[in-house]
Amino acid sequence: SKTPGGDLQKKIAERSRALLPPAQRDKKSSKTPANEQNDGGPLFADSADSDGGAQAFLSEISEEDVEVLHQREEALLQIERDMLDVSQIMRDLASMVHEQGDAIDSIEDYIQTTTSNVESANQELAKASQYQVAAVLTESLHRSCPIS
Repeated sequence: SKTPGGDLQKKIAERSRALLPPAQRDKKSSKTPANEQNDGGPLFADSADSDGGAQAFLSEISEEDVEVLHQREEALLQIERDMLDVSQIMRDLASMVHEQGDAIDSIEDYIQTTTSNVESANQELAKASQYQVAAVLTESLHRSCPIS
């Protein structure tokens, strides 16, 4: 029994390299299996067109191997979808954090304004208290020393 990983993957990589023309072997491809699928072509389209060696390659891959490949491809596609979902969640969170930052800034501004208003009110109350004390003293003086 083969493990889904090592041996099959090496076998496929070696045979697909052998089937590629020398120019394509040297050229680095930026395509991933997911990108190739999105382009509409099968995973081994370039090697299948090159010569009859592709048939030999494909005939050596068992149905079990093909199923493993399909499962891996589906797993990779699911990982890609999950990563896109996570990316969207992160963008949404960043937007929410930005909005909350603006709200916090507004709250801080309101707190500063309120603090300033309370300090001004305390100063006005202190002045009013002084005026009231002065008025009471003045009235007391007028009562004790009536000037007629």
